[in-house]
Amino acid sequence: MTPNTNLPNPVIKDMYLEINSIAQGVNVGVLVLVASDSDNILTANYFSLPVFALTNLLISITFWARYYFDTTILHRSYTPMSVLWFFAYILSQGVSISSIGKPVAWLVSTGVFLFFGFGFYVLNLLEIRRKQVAAELPVAYLIWQKRRMVELLLLSTTSFVGAYFVFQYPALALPVGLVAMLAAVWQFALTNGYRTRRFIDTGV
Repeated sequence: MTPNTNLPNPVIKDMYLEINSIAQGVNVGVLVLVASDSDNILTANYFSLPVFALTNLLISITFWARYYFDTTILHRSYTPMSVLWFFAYILSQGVSISSIGKPVAWLVSTGVFLFFGFGFYVLNLLEIRRKQVAAELPVAYLIWQKRRMVELLLLSTTSFVGAYFVFQYPALALPVGLVAMLAAVWQFALTNGYRTRRFIDTGV
């Protein structure tokens, strides 16, 4: 196997990983602040705020881990589109977290955030094609990327549908929040595949 000479500057890679870690830390801090606000707790529709808060925490951990592992494996090239997508993703996550006291706004903003997550998998697959290194990666990893991409598109769409139903019937805020939390637990559990399938031991 010939070494891949199309690798990004390691300083750039480390910088983006650091930015991602800092952003996730800030978002978790905002999450704690919003979730502990007594006014938010008292005005949250049908006690959905704790459920939304826990869901956001699971989503933050999941996306932080996946971004780190995929960056390590793929050595992202950081094209203008991927850079723009990265900062839009961070911003949309902050909006989602700040909206946990408003069920409809939270579901819409989380749907947008999950759409950016879907876009990351699109960019991952384009990265593989651009470098023409698909043959160097385990087939299971490529299938993994495609499945997670489809799942996040479906989850994003489901979040928008949930927002519509909660807008029409506010009493559904808690049940819809519980469904969202179960989906977050599911995606969080899937992330363990980087270890159990030894994806983290590969790289291009």
